[in-house]
Amino acid sequence: MKKFVVMFVLVCFSQFSIANEKDEFLLEKAKSLVKVENYAAAIPLLKQYINELKTTAPKEVYLELANAYFGLNNQKETLAYIKIAISKAGLTEQDFIYSNTLNEEVSSFVWEFFYNNYDDLREEYLSTK
Repeated sequence: MKKFVVMFVLVCFSQFSIANEKDEFLLEKAKSLVKVENYAAAIPLLKQYINELKTTAPKEVYLELANAYFGLNNQKETLAYIKIAISKAGLTEQDFIYSNTLNEEVSSFVWEFFYNNYDDLREEYLSTK
């Protein structure tokens, strides 16, 4: 019985490790596609990464999506993913200003839209915690 429990734990651990590696591969591949401005290919990978997570995605993933959509001149989706980063993933004003992920052009464009209602979106995030 003891061997069975040990084997079960090892199998569970290896499954978790393999799933985690797959998720990280998706994210790294998507980031590399954004860097070379292949936004159309990066977006599905980023969305798949978000869908496969068991928790809310890190704010950097939403910022990568905002960069990709901005690169495709889709301002509506750019704004939508920044809103999600603030209201669901907890993007703070400092994160926004000092982000190494968010493209400077995207940052300037987006800040005009969220400057007046940033506090409301941040409050939405804080109310869920």
